[in-house]
Amino acid sequence: MATYIMAIKTRNAGDQTLNSQIWRAEADGLSEAKKYFVELKQLKEEDFDRMFIVTEIRKDGNNENG
Repeated sequence: MATYIMAIKTRNAGDQTLNSQIWRAEADGLSEAKKYFVELKQLKEEDFDRMFIVTEIRKDGNNENG
């Protein structure tokens, strides 16, 4: 299981920099995390995508367990 965050997208066109973390969740994958956040916000997926971004937080910079 990995840690994912939902963050607000910046308002600058084309800029994918994260403004601020809104919520954190544990999930088995990115799609599971995104589905959780979409349901949490009670939005249509396309509306969610305009406002938020979901990304994995890696503690050590790689995918190895241990």
